[in-house]
Amino acid sequence: DGIRDDLVTGVQTCALPICEQISLASREQILLEFTPYIESQLQQGVPLNHMSRHVLGLFQNVPGAKLFRRHISENAFKPGAGMEVINDALDLVRQAGERAELNRMRTAALT
Repeated sequence: DGIRDDLVTGVQTCALPICEQISLASREQILLEFTPYIESQLQQGVPLNHMSRHVLGLFQNVPGAKLFRRHISENAFKPGAGMEVINDALDLVRQAGERAELNRMRTAALT
C-alpha cells in the first residue's frame, strides 16, 4: 500500500515497501492509477514536473529504471510537457524489460 498524502495532494503516493518484490505490472498499475490526477493537474496549468517527481523511484531495481528517471528528469520541466513524457518513459522501461528477458533466455540456452 502507498501512503495517503491528504495534506498536500489528496492522492495516494508511490511509497513501496523496499523488502517486498513488486512486479513490473504492479508498478505500471500504480502509474496508470496516478495518470488521471496528473492529467487533471495539467489541465489546471500545474507543470508536469510538480507531479512527475513523485514517481521517479517507482521502477527502482527494474531494468530501464535509469532510463525512466532520465527521460522524465530531462523532459518534464519543459513548457508544454504532458502525459507523453510519462508514457514515453514507461515505454523505455517496457523495452528494457523485453531486452533483459531476451538476454536471460539467451544465457539460459547457452548453459
